[in-house]
Amino acid sequence: MVIPVATALLLDLGFKKTLTSAVISGVISVLLGLTISFYGDLAPGGSIILTSLALFLLVLMGKKIRVCFKQHP
Repeated sequence: MVIPVATALLLDLGFKKTLTSAVISGVISVLLGLTISFYGDLAPGGSIILTSLALFLLVLMGKKIRVCFKQHP
């Protein structure tokens, strides 16, 4: 519940776009987590949370890379 919102907040958007991004991030995490748990014979809850964390870390790394390239053209 919290991780998709934190992922959306990293994008620095307005309120409506942040809300939309949080919902999209949550849906993607659930769908990917359930798919991974089905094919990997894993617990669905853990798979969803790990997928959500992976998405958060990808967005965080992308933001750090973008900031790094803006500082050093």
